[in-house]
Amino acid sequence: MRYLFMVILTVSCAKESKKLDAPAEFGKYVTAFEVAAAENKRSVSIYPLKISLADLNESGWMGIRGVCKIENSTRTLVVNINFWNSASDAEKEMHIFHELGHCVLGRGHDEWSPIMNSALGLGPDQYSAQRDLYLAELFKP
Repeated sequence: MRYLFMVILTVSCAKESKKLDAPAEFGKYVTAFEVAAAENKRSVSIYPLKISLADLNESGWMGIRGVCKIENSTRTLVVNINFWNSASDAEKEMHIFHELGHCVLGRGHDEWSPIMNSALGLGPDQYSAQRDLYLAELFKP
């Protein structure tokens, strides 16, 4: 009986595996998302997460900056390399937060939301100036 209790205790206390399968440059944006969630008192479960770069224009996704897919509990973000290579740091963060809003927070497009808007029409200067306000809206319950 004692061994059964130890097995159950071990399984129930196991922590989420922090597995990020992505080019190194994405790590800072995922970490920033986790920090922003905590600052906004939102518990998030991100992992396992895979992020890759691809030419989405060639895949028939003309003008799309990224796509979120969830298969077998693994979240996969595919980011358009054409966008990524020309984006500023603020645009990259805004975009990754938008996609994680879909994959992690379960949010759809919302035309009233600055970050979850389908057009993601914020400029990097506007985003940077109002970042705290936009993140509070993103992580609202």
